[in-house]
Amino acid sequence: MRLTPAEEWTLPTGRVHTVRPGASDAMPVQTPLSVNQSNHLAALGEGADSVWLAFSCELPIAVDAAALERAATYLLGRHSALQMSAVTGPSGPRGRRHDPATVTFSRTVDHPTSDAEATARVRAHLDTACRPDEGRPAFGLASVEHRHGSTVVAGFDHLHVDAVSLPTLLRDVVSLLVADPASVAPAGCFVSRARVWAAAPAVPSDDPRLKRWHELLALTGDRLPTFPFDLGVAPGERAPQSTTTHDLADAAMADRLTRWAHAHDASTAAACVAALARALRGWGATGPLALLMPVQTRTPEEVEAVGWFTTTVPVVLDPTGSDPGPRGAAEAIASGMEAAALPLDQVLASLPRPLLRERADVFMVSYVDYRRLPAHDLARRLDARHVSAPTSCDDLQLWLARTDDGLHVRTRAPRTRIADRLVPAILQSWAEEIRTPR
Repeated sequence: MRLTPAEEWTLPTGRVHTVRPGASDAMPVQTPLSVNQSNHLAALGEGADSVWLAFSCELPIAVDAAALERAATYLLGRHSALQMSAVTGPSGPRGRRHDPATVTFSRTVDHPTSDAEATARVRAHLDTACRPDEGRPAFGLASVEHRHGSTVVAGFDHLHVDAVSLPTLLRDVVSLLVADPASVAPAGCFVSRARVWAAAPAVPSDDPRLKRWHELLALTGDRLPTFPFDLGVAPGERAPQSTTTHDLADAAMADRLTRWAHAHDASTAAACVAALARALRGWGATGPLALLMPVQTRTPEEVEAVGWFTTTVPVVLDPTGSDPGPRGAAEAIASGMEAAALPLDQVLASLPRPLLRERADVFMVSYVDYRRLPAHDLARRLDARHVSAPTSCDDLQLWLARTDDGLHVRTRAPRTRIADRLVPAILQSWAEEIRTPR
């Protein structure tokens, strides 16, 4: 699935159909929210932008609003995460689960006369349909009928999905539109997992995994990790988001990097993190390099599950400031994975000193091998794209994607003169380190 900035996403001219869930008259059932969901909703309550994740794909058939509603109904019945909504009260956000049989849908049909108008219409639909604070499931489907078939789009607020969910949802929508959805394997249940998380026992204060979190925050001055260079945004300020995509290595180079990483008892992700550390050192970064890595937490029974199955891994590369190498990066990630098994809300509650939140975002590096996800071949055949809503930000976040074409990165950075010059230059250095592993 190709990572595509929403700012560079262009849809063809054609008849635009949209579908979105409406409010249900039936009383929903209260259900726990995950820590990620709660934090997401709390940020919205403080004025942050909502974040939708979407896919688009090309089908050689006509897909109208009626077909989209059938697909939306199928998704709603299949995935418990999409049945959720949230309300905010005096004690913070609370989760609710709707009976799919009680949810109705609204449709629209428009006739834009240009690519720009069609794209704007679909993006506006996603901006509206994917707001998670309206007491209904926050997702929307759209299609653009054109002379070659239809471009199908499905967007979901982050409340409902993570990036790994999108290929599964793509496969589900396509199976409903062109095949037999009965052939799809059963999906796991996100709501059940959220209940397990909510019932997690208290972590003992002497748990060594808590110590790892405390050590990370001691190194970063009681702050979550931030990018080690000035991006032109002062603490407490935000800037419009700049989203770019870059090719770091072609398929042959990426395969060579993987073989080299395995020879050093490391993963490709660890080798990429080590290469990033070398690139940042080359630009003058000193001391320990701290970052967060979101990783998915699906069990084998939840491979088909849709939801925000993500935990946050604290990674601290060699505190002496030397080159960690792939093995050192692998060890740092493994140590962070152990610490990430703890509920993040309990971690934050255990801190010996208050967490300083001068920034809304964190320095983050994500890695997803799309070749290992459901529907990878289908996504390639249908020219599927992963598109995320542009918002505002105050730090650098990097999403690495391994595909059949090689290794790519999507960046989210503040749109400032400093960041616009610095980030591409550092990415170029990172690519050179990836292409010449050492």
